[in-house]
Parts: sequence; structure tokens; C-alpha cells
Amino acid sequence: MQNLTEVFKMYRGLSNVLLYELFTLDENSKGTKGHSCQLVKTQCTTDITKYFFSNKVINRWNLLDQWMVDAASISAFASEAAQGISQSISCILCILIYTVYVYIFCIFCICFI
Repeated sequence: MQNLTEVFKMYRGLSNVLLYELFTLDENSKGTKGHSCQLVKTQCTTDITKYFFSNKVINRWNLLDQWMVDAASISAFASEAAQGISQSISCILCILIYTVYVYIFCIFCICFI
């Protein structure tokens, strides 16, 4: 969460580090999914670069919606990102519970048929 907030600060020019110093904007992004400020993920050639801040945060940043990236302030972005993350976790839990339910139902059907 804090990493996304740092990228938001860079994107808005509120950080001492400029966005283009760590990231490359995706010029080919069509804007049909996510938001208009998609970042390019580069190929990691060593294990060390996989865990750099700039590589760890790209996937999560690119999944954000446009309204989250367009937040008016840092606190608004942080609260919207927290809500989005909690909603994503809720969806994942629902899918997991449903999958377990279907699995148990299939085992039950196989055992008693």
C-alpha cells in the first residue's frame, strides 16, 4: 500500500524522485483496461532486480482503476486504494469459498453415486 502511494506521489510530482527516473510509461496502452498511466515492466535478468521497488509495484499499479489514479490528494488515493484492495481480497475469498464448496459437493456426489 505504501509503495503504491509513493508511485502516486511520483505521478503527481509530489516526490523528490521523478516518475520517469524509475519507470517507463506504456505508450501502447489503449486505455481500455485500468488507467491511462500504465507502466512498462522490464525483463529481470538477475534475482536482485526482481525485488527492486520499481519492479515490485508495477503489477499492482497497472491494476488500479482510472478514478483511483485521478484522486485529488494523497489521503484520498490511500483510502481509495485501501478500499480497492479490501474489495479484491473479498472477491478472492468468495471465489475460494465457492471452489471449496464445489469440490466438496463433487466428492460427496462421487462417494454416494
